[in-house]
Amino acid sequence: MGTKLLSHLVTLTDKPILIGTWDSAEWAKKFYIKNGFRLVSSHEKKRLLNTYWNVPERQIETSVVLCDSQWEPKRI
Repeated sequence: MGTKLLSHLVTLTDKPILIGTWDSAEWAKKFYIKNGFRLVSSHEKKRLLNTYWNVPERQIETSVVLCDSQWEPKRI
């Protein structure tokens, strides 16, 4: 059911998709990776969380960000 819902949501946009979750949520990370997402680097994670989310520093430290195949990391 989760895969069907995620697949449907992906069809609703032509923009890259970013997903944030807790680093300790192994089941969530495995689910998104199984469905074509990949973990971004720690540096990119921090930049993304500060840009697109409003979360405290502690949550940034304990979270991960996954992206779909359309995501292009910002070149520094």
